[in-house]
Amino acid sequence: MSTQNSVTHEQQALSEFELSPPLNSRGINTKQAVEKEWSIEILKGELNGHTQLVISIQGHIEQTPSYHKYADFMSSRSPKAKKIELELMNRAGLSRSGFTQIQSYIERLRDEGTYKEVEDIACLLASEDVQESINVTISGAQAEMYFDLLVEHIEENIELFPKRIIDVDTDPQQGYIENISQGVYIADEKGIKKYGCESIAIMPKYLREVFDITHTNTLGAILEYWVRKGYLYLDESSVDLRKDKPVKLRRGIPTKRAYVLTSPRLKREGE
Repeated sequence: MSTQNSVTHEQQALSEFELSPPLNSRGINTKQAVEKEWSIEILKGELNGHTQLVISIQGHIEQTPSYHKYADFMSSRSPKAKKIELELMNRAGLSRSGFTQIQSYIERLRDEGTYKEVEDIACLLASEDVQESINVTISGAQAEMYFDLLVEHIEENIELFPKRIIDVDTDPQQGYIENISQGVYIADEKGIKKYGCESIAIMPKYLREVFDITHTNTLGAILEYWVRKGYLYLDESSVDLRKDKPVKLRRGIPTKRAYVLTSPRLKREGE
């Protein structure tokens, strides 16, 4: 009996060993996941006579990187780290676990001694301060102009925003099509109940392409205005204050982050 139990335990241990990925493969998976979305470097230079490390991070859909002190970025509890995380969430659709993955990736770069030497580290940190303050206020006329631009884009490319179908299986060429559609038109009962009206969901990278905005805070100011005017859905009672929300685009695929536009101007006749 004891021999049989011993064999069973050995088989169980072997099975668990086979199912558990080795630690180095987890590191490889993290590296691949991060590099798919971001370009990240650790910059090394001198500031006030001391060595200073700075994180350079740029989403692949962005035109310019942002810069952050290593200590601010890597601290697990500081308000600055939380602020950086929220900033990245609103830039390239950072997931809830994405920031932890990025921190692990950066830690690995440091362990490997992968640095880029730079001369003027103070200039980079100064640009960080500028990025935090530049264009943080935007006039109502400017925000309306951007909304007009987006409405025009949607109306001229209506085929890129097909009607959402989530209750039944459909032909793969009907409804949302991966890597072709930029979002969906939401006119189903569930969507109207959740968002309060018929609406358009557009994924962040396509909205950025329409606007061609390089400064994150400029986009943030525009979106804030849209929320106040009722153009953009935001449930302020939710713990998730990101303005791009998880949206079901079609049956059978995972939700994707998208901005949900709720202006009556986007209502389609006959839909």
